[in-house]
Amino acid sequence: MSKLLAQGGFGCIYYPGIDCDGKVIKSKNYVSKLQKKNSTSNNEVEIGDRIKKIPNNFKYFRTHEDECDINLSSVDKKLLKNCHPIKLDEDIPYMVLKFRYLDNPDFFSVLFDSNTSKNHRISYIIQSYLNIIKGFNLLSDINVVQFDLKNENILFDRSNNNFIITDFGISLDMGNFKMEKLLDYFYVYAPDYYIWSFDVHVLCYLARKEDKFTKDILVDMINKFIDANPGMEIFSQDFKNIYFNKCFIFGSKYLDISGKNRDDNIKKLISNFKTWDNYSVSALYLRILHILYDGTIPESNFLVEYGKLLVTNLCPDPEDRLSFKDTYDRFTIIVKESLANDKSITTGLQTDETKLKTSIEKSKIQTIELIDIRKSHGIL
Repeated sequence: MSKLLAQGGFGCIYYPGIDCDGKVIKSKNYVSKLQKKNSTSNNEVEIGDRIKKIPNNFKYFRTHEDECDINLSSVDKKLLKNCHPIKLDEDIPYMVLKFRYLDNPDFFSVLFDSNTSKNHRISYIIQSYLNIIKGFNLLSDINVVQFDLKNENILFDRSNNNFIITDFGISLDMGNFKMEKLLDYFYVYAPDYYIWSFDVHVLCYLARKEDKFTKDILVDMINKFIDANPGMEIFSQDFKNIYFNKCFIFGSKYLDISGKNRDDNIKKLISNFKTWDNYSVSALYLRILHILYDGTIPESNFLVEYGKLLVTNLCPDPEDRLSFKDTYDRFTIIVKESLANDKSITTGLQTDETKLKTSIEKSKIQTIELIDIRKSHGIL
């Protein structure tokens, strides 16, 4: 009998998987994602097919192994009962994607395991960051933006002892982008969707809104962007004020004023697409450091230099961010030069099991809140 493993806005995941006829797959090496067949699911298949052409892609990504249409009438009703995204009374098509099964892949549960030694947790931070940056560099090489990086979309593959990227439902194939497809790619203005970098929100406003882009709208955009972002919890109010000003300076370049063409501004913003995922990675890892050190990061040489790197890639202006290759090279140098003799790196590292579990539960609540933000804006 298959069991419901997880569900979200996309649909439901079952293990062991189910096949195109709704029957349980005999092999326990696979899970199945049952979801509505729409532009998002089709996009995940198309992007996944491109990623599968990357040599050794399994070291960095989990993409679908197979896909097919499915009739809900062929699926055991007990399986569908608790799958809330599936509506039996709706006459819409559904599909099944088959993925390799990963045992206990939850990213935060691995990072924040209180039974793991301090040094081991530090090594997981370094290992995961390096592998994820390598993966994103490979995506950058084929002009793909994952565009939805959060902790749920990083999985731990125990068989390869690697952290890998998954979920390409709203990913962007920028290699095939044309201005006439603008509204298909950037279909919603949602400044509180903190997964996206600030320049993306400016871009989405210019693409979607007919109202003039003014200073008042810019200020409102910045406030919503900063207030919603849990990655900002690590920073002082002084830093947030500086960040606000940087957002304002950057956004002011794209205000609607006489003599400026909005399409030219949009094209300029799009030209920096290879930095968008790097912003998301940095925001996520700053949040991770905040949790690991219970809000107080020690004056460790390694952490200071690593923090500087993350903050650089968090910049509102994409031209201030590094490429994934340069980020990888810079972090490798930081590890070699700062880590070996750093005795304070484990100082203050959170070891309280209750607090770590609370952080994991808090991240789950933030995920639910993020899903609500997506739904409210119609993000697919």
